[in-house]
Amino acid sequence: MYNPFLFLALILSSFIIESCQSNNTTKNQEAEKVEARPSKWTESKINEVSRKYKGSDFQKSQVKRLVESLQYDKTLKDFEGEIKSGKVKETIATPKLLVKDAMKYEFNMDQIAGKSPKAIEKIFGKPGNLTTVHPSGTPCPCPKKVYLNGLIEIVYMRGKADWITINLGKYAKVNSNGVSTQTFDDYTYTKAYTK
Repeated sequence: MYNPFLFLALILSSFIIESCQSNNTTKNQEAEKVEARPSKWTESKINEVSRKYKGSDFQKSQVKRLVESLQYDKTLKDFEGEIKSGKVKETIATPKLLVKDAMKYEFNMDQIAGKSPKAIEKIFGKPGNLTTVHPSGTPCPCPKKVYLNGLIEIVYMRGKADWITINLGKYAKVNSNGVSTQTFDDYTYTKAYTK
């Protein structure tokens, strides 16, 4: 028995499927074009420029990702000019890029916990905010420093990074062998030594 609604639904669904397949083919072709373009960089030059960048470990990882995204369009000389002019520093400090790069960064809690504020600056850069906190049952008052526009908060107890909060929720890539870490919807939290 012929049902016009069923026939119409069948035609409409096959049109949608064909349209989606066509769209996916176009996206795959665009991706292949990008990969087929010759890079203006070698892998060793990408690593060298990011390693030599004068900044924190996090900023060096940002520079590496930035170079990888620009390797088809910018030459080494152009990029070095942007480093000298401050444009690269300005670019990697934008909040949108900070969050995007932080979601790709691997936070090794074993290398963060127990470190001095000076050692943490080498990892994340200078803190943007400093407050004093007084949690009960702790040897405080203690400094609480905020890094990467609020993405990282660290309470230093006895001069060492103890309570560490990463405000990326489930998107944070956290690695830890010896330090207990808990992940919640909005943040990842570690109490390294003082509970």
